Order: sequence, then structure tokens, then C-alpha cells
Amino acid sequence: MMKNILVLLLCAALSASFCACTEIGVENSNETESAEQSSSVVDSTVSSADTETSEDSNESSNVIIDDSSAPDVTIDNSSTVDVKYTTTDDYSYAVTLSTEELDAINAGSGREFMILVNKENKLSDDYVPQNLVDVRNTRKDRAPGKMVETAEIALYAFLKEAAYYGYGDVTVTSAYRSISYQHSLFYNKYVPQEMAKGLDRESAIAAASKYSAFPGTSEHHTGLCVDMHNLSAASQTFGSTPAAKWLASNAHRFGFILRFPQGKDDITGYMWEPWHFRFVGVHYATEIYESGLCFEEYLAADNEAEVG
Repeated sequence: MMKNILVLLLCAALSASFCACTEIGVENSNETESAEQSSSVVDSTVSSADTETSEDSNESSNVIIDDSSAPDVTIDNSSTVDVKYTTTDDYSYAVTLSTEELDAINAGSGREFMILVNKENKLSDDYVPQNLVDVRNTRKDRAPGKMVETAEIALYAFLKEAAYYGYGDVTVTSAYRSISYQHSLFYNKYVPQEMAKGLDRESAIAAASKYSAFPGTSEHHTGLCVDMHNLSAASQTFGSTPAAKWLASNAHRFGFILRFPQGKDDITGYMWEPWHFRFVGVHYATEIYESGLCFEEYLAADNEAEVG
């Protein structure tokens, strides 16, 4: 009897142990499935993160590549923008201008270059401007022209920019003229030239005076002006060329004015000369350009003319 009881107890114990193992196994199975699902989610997140990181890495790599080439780009840009372009309070220039050139362009605020010379305002017979230097842009087949140094430096900058825009063939054909040279030019060249057309001397002088000045009344005596163009000889046809239009539209930025503009003949005393530019400094050149007035009109309105 006792033996049977022990057997029953042993069977009960084994059965309980088997049930407990079965429950643990199910719980472990659920935990394993949950763990696998969790692992799948984590793997998916990591995979997604890796993909974004990879794309970011590629983008970062591109940025790094761009950054690594940035010094070259910076150097290129500095040679075409930061350094090449010169900016002042008033204007920007498409070429590198030295301090000397900028100082020259901005000179004249004290009106020292506002001298008026025309048929009514004659210079003294012994007048010679100070600080004359060779004009670097003189046409190669001409003797070096002369110009007041400040004006010549500004002119050099002016034609340097003109060349940048494709008008490098514009050169100076005439600059400073002494009064004695003007006398010879007027009476020994232009007057005989007009007389050869059949005019008497008095009529020839009147005809020549429309495009050439009497000695002592020429702008060229001041050393502040030049004739410049890209033709074989000065002609009003120059005025319709792109070069002439660019010069007329940009001269003031370098301190120059078109001295004898179109339609002002009765005021200036001379026909339209699209090749004749006069230095007065950027301040006054800008005011004259923007006003649409010729030099005589501006000085009359300003009422502070420096008469020659």
C-alpha cells in the first residue's frame, strides 16, 4: 500500500514538472517572437538610418569635394570679381584701378580743372599748363601727346576699361597743343584747305572756325582734353559707332565730359565732336552728364566759372 502511494506521488511530481516546462516553453516562445519582432524593428530602423546616413554621407562627400575645390574657385572669383572689379562710393569699375588712378579720377573737387576756354574766353599768349606728361594711349603712328598728369592718369584708366569692353582700338590722336602750334594748324592748314574749295580767305577762316579754334581759344591749350577715336581721321561718323556710344555714356565715371555734344553748336561754338573729351574730375563730370547740359550751360547755371 505504501509502495502504491509513493508511485502515485512520483507520477504527480513528474506531471507537474512536465506542465511547468511546457508553460515556460510557451513563454520563451512568445518572448523570442517579441524579441525577433523587436530586432526586426531595430534592424529596419538601423537600415533606414544607414541609408539616410549613406545619402548624407554622399552629400557630405560632395560638399567636402566642393569645399576642397573652393580655394580654386575663390582664386578664380577673386581674379574676376573681388580684385578685378574696383568699387568706389560712386561707381564700380570692371578693371583693377590703382590708388593713383582712383585719386586722379576723383580729383578736381576744388574746381581746379573747371577752366573755361572758348571763343569768348581766350588764354594768355604765354599760357602753358603745369605737369604735362606723355599720353600713354597716343596712337602709335603719332608723336607722343602731352596732357596734365592727373588727367592723363584718369584717361589711362578710362581707356583701360574701354578695352575691357572691346574698344581697345580707341587711341589718342591729339592732346595738348601749344598756342603757336594751334596758330600754324589753323592758318597754315585749315584755312588753306577751305580756300582750296573755292572760298575767299575771310570765308575760309569762318568755315575753319566751325571745327578748329583760333590760337589761344582752343581746349587743347589746357592740357586737359584729347581727341580719340578708332578711325583713320576724326569724323562725325564715329559718333554712331558702339565705341563712341560707350565712351560718351561712361566718360563721366572717369572724370571726363563730351565737350562738344550734338545739338549744342550755337552754345559751344563748334560742331558736334564725338571724339573730343575734356577732364574736369568725376564730381563735376557726373553733374554735367546727368544735367544734359554742355560745359558752358553748366557753368552759366552754376555761376562759378573759372574763365581762362
